[in-house]
Amino acid sequence: MHYAAILATLIASTNALTLSLYADENCSELSGAVTLSSGSCSVEPLEFSSMTVSSAPDLNGSITIYSNDTCSGATDGANAGYLGCINGLGFVGRSVAFVEE
Repeated sequence: MHYAAILATLIASTNALTLSLYADENCSELSGAVTLSSGSCSVEPLEFSSMTVSSAPDLNGSITIYSNDTCSGATDGANAGYLGCINGLGFVGRSVAFVEE
């Protein structure tokens, strides 16, 4: 029981941001999702033109969207607290990063 309580505390203190990714610019054609912890960048094979924040338990931070799958290239940004459709990138997103503030 003691270990279960410790594990539950660790899980509760882990802040993660989940993004729903869309193939179109209107957040209507779901193509996948990615979950990021603060300071991480997803380089798994992604291609998206818009996104929504699906899960952000009271997080304040910034999202950086990259045109290359190596977290490099052209970028655009968004606030992790924004709950609408994030679009108008001007390029196809291929990787995404999150930094909690």
